[in-house]
Amino acid sequence: MNRMMKLPTYTQLEARYNDLLTNYLKYRSRNPFNKDIQRLIGKGLNRYFVISKKGKSEHYTLKEESDAVDAVIGETPDIFERNGESFKKLFSEADAFFKSLSSKEYPELSGQELLDLYKVYCDIFTQQGTIVYLLFRCDDSLKPLTDDLRDFLAEKEPDQHDWAATLGLPPHESIFLQQEREFLNIVMNAPSINPLPQGIVKQLERHAERFCWVPIQSDEHPWDVAHFTKELEVKFSKKEDLRLKCSQANSYLSNLKQKQQEILEKIQPTPKIIRIIRTLQNIAHLRELRKVVYSKAKLYSRQLFKEIAVRIGCSEAEVPLLTPEEVEAFFLSQKKADSKAIAGRKEHYVLEGNNGNIQIYTDDLAREKETHILEHSPKVSEGISLIKGMLACKGKAKGRVRILLGKKDAVFEQGDILVTSMTTPDLVPIMEKSAAIITDEGGMLCHAAIVSRELGIPCIVGTKIATKVLKDGDVVEVDATQGIIKKLSGSDV
Repeated sequence: MNRMMKLPTYTQLEARYNDLLTNYLKYRSRNPFNKDIQRLIGKGLNRYFVISKKGKSEHYTLKEESDAVDAVIGETPDIFERNGESFKKLFSEADAFFKSLSSKEYPELSGQELLDLYKVYCDIFTQQGTIVYLLFRCDDSLKPLTDDLRDFLAEKEPDQHDWAATLGLPPHESIFLQQEREFLNIVMNAPSINPLPQGIVKQLERHAERFCWVPIQSDEHPWDVAHFTKELEVKFSKKEDLRLKCSQANSYLSNLKQKQQEILEKIQPTPKIIRIIRTLQNIAHLRELRKVVYSKAKLYSRQLFKEIAVRIGCSEAEVPLLTPEEVEAFFLSQKKADSKAIAGRKEHYVLEGNNGNIQIYTDDLAREKETHILEHSPKVSEGISLIKGMLACKGKAKGRVRILLGKKDAVFEQGDILVTSMTTPDLVPIMEKSAAIITDEGGMLCHAAIVSRELGIPCIVGTKIATKVLKDGDVVEVDATQGIIKKLSGSDV
């Protein structure tokens, strides 16, 4: 008797603007043949696909493999406590290497020296990528922990819906709030802007040197002195209105610590609950560090990629469309990648990972692979008018939806509702203008949750389907306290 073959079921992991090299290295960091992921959890993602159209990349894997990884992380949440210091050391070493790339004399390097730097870049990116993936999966895999915390708090104070999110925040200022706070203080201390005092100019120069990398995710412009000077001129005209915001930014950390202490005194947590809180705070801190290192990697590697483009004889934008094997083949044997294939990758490609090996498909083969993946992925029902997610920052708002997968999509007005797969550092200026924030991914530890609480903007995370159900221009009502988004009809607007 013939057994029916079990059909694969794929699950979408993420949707981002990523170049091909980043997508390639993500699979390299997540597959079960990677020694780091084997050492840490003993499992990885063997079957892996990336569908990329003009840089918008959707990552898929077999649901059973993703569930198996989540189960291991959920069963061993202390992995982040046990390895926390080594993770931080790795991020610090990666940060130092990426920053060193900005001071190299690239035209003077031999082809082998240039290739060696490129290979170290890929190796470090892969190594930290393993940790990034484990942190990324925490929103789903550690849900039982966050549920235990929420249930404990509900027994103590049923109406305090945001206590869990407050306790999960690391008791320190995020780098993004630090940038905002320090810049606001520069604005408030400026006596005039025409002319701009030399002392303020020096402060802006130091500020740009420290925070130039913040908006970088791929090819965005860094924040230089000209950027901050322009921002100062805009904000200077609203100086009186900014006094309260500046005061709130300066007192955020002390207020957070006080609020956390008050909650702990009221709930009298058990040792188990204290461990959960510490685990969540540690993970949130690690996730912030990895975002900082990622942005710096993308900024400080630009001169390296520019020189590789010169040597290969292609545009700078085409280098991240090459695989590491194609770059190595050029420097070792002068073999150039297929120009037609590279051109196709700009528009549409599918990356397939299997047993640690990677294939890149374009044209008809890419379309065939995409059809197969989507046919075996869960479909979102039509006609959904109510979306549920997790409270990240309480509050209510009503406004028009703007769906952004990255700053490249940005057409955004003050008071719009930001809907995205997950926020990134380059979206923080847009987040500040949002009436509310909604994400597909994430939990109480994610970037959107932390930044929205620092900004005091209603936020719902982990909806899974918001970017698929909602469309640009839809009017929605957001009740973040209850974790509910309601689509409104024309008569409700």
